Amino acid sequence: MEDSWYNQLRGKILANPDLYPHFKVENNLIFKHIVNKLPVKTNLSEWKLLVPILQRPEILKQCHDSSTSAHFGFFKTLKRISEDYYWPKMRKDILRYVKSCKVCGSQKVSFSRYGLMGKEKKVEFPWQIISADIFGPVTRSKRGYSYLLVVADWFTKYVLVHPMRSATAQTVSRFMENEVFLVYGVPQFIITDNGKQFASSHFRKLAERYKVQKIWFNAKYHPQVNPVERSNATIGTAIRSYIQDNHQDWDLEIHRVAHAIRTATHEVTGFPPTFLNFGRKVPISGDFYGQVESTEGIQLEPGDRNKYADDVSKLSDLYKTVVDRLHDSYKKNQKTYNLRRREIVYAVGDKVWKKIKYYLMLLKIFQLS
Repeated sequence: MEDSWYNQLRGKILANPDLYPHFKVENNLIFKHIVNKLPVKTNLSEWKLLVPILQRPEILKQCHDSSTSAHFGFFKTLKRISEDYYWPKMRKDILRYVKSCKVCGSQKVSFSRYGLMGKEKKVEFPWQIISADIFGPVTRSKRGYSYLLVVADWFTKYVLVHPMRSATAQTVSRFMENEVFLVYGVPQFIITDNGKQFASSHFRKLAERYKVQKIWFNAKYHPQVNPVERSNATIGTAIRSYIQDNHQDWDLEIHRVAHAIRTATHEVTGFPPTFLNFGRKVPISGDFYGQVESTEGIQLEPGDRNKYADDVSKLSDLYKTVVDRLHDSYKKNQKTYNLRRREIVYAVGDKVWKKIKYYLMLLKIFQLS
């Protein structure tokens, strides 16, 4: 489905290609060359598909509304679309689409924060510091899941999710060992709340066996302390966007939502978590690698492995950039966060008021309140 503007431009490019050095036509499709400014070339193509006017709504829907896009905001949606597509005034169209999204308007919540911002956690490598939290109990799904374990890497913002039927120390420890420690590496520090699973002797012995230097326990219901709480809210908002009236199906889209978070460009680091972990774009479709005329008798031969190895070797330079961006973001947020707030020191026995607004918000995520 094309339009006259697209057809006219294609004709001009084919007739006078020298006048359009940044465009090319392949299989009757127009591509525009946009330079990749990353020091790592990766598998991200610099030729972006020019989208005809009539097809843009479908691209917007695909890159914003689908569960693998998770109804993220303008920034993440723009970055996701920009990876593969281009059209004039794209930013304006994306902003208008996101602002007018009824699902986003009805499901997204704001955070209320209290007290001064905590001290900056120094992190230089992926999976050096991780956060872990258990979400639930929530509405029991048809498949019997009532809990969700969420693990987040502080450096790359990479998120892992694990639905659980019961939140036992053994279940949590098994996932942390098999799916975190033995896949992404053993962290130096683990930050979590005071959940009994993490305080259990079973989990402590696991941490000691793998020489985790410290398990930090934070106060419950304080999202500004443990950033995985923010991932929880993001996941919860995304889930609510898809479960609609059947709350027992909340687990069906959970892994697609996690994929959306991992492949979305993070506002602070400037990179998708998957890119910082693997040094490449993680595609959502096999079409990313191109089409072959026939798979009959096809021979699979190794590609240029040295090129990919060279790209991965340059990740350390990107890590330095991420460290600087994390620090700059902390200082900027600290200044804004602490504005008109003061530190309060309590003595043992002081009576205080405790707001539970955030906890109620978490309950609302799965429609329990």
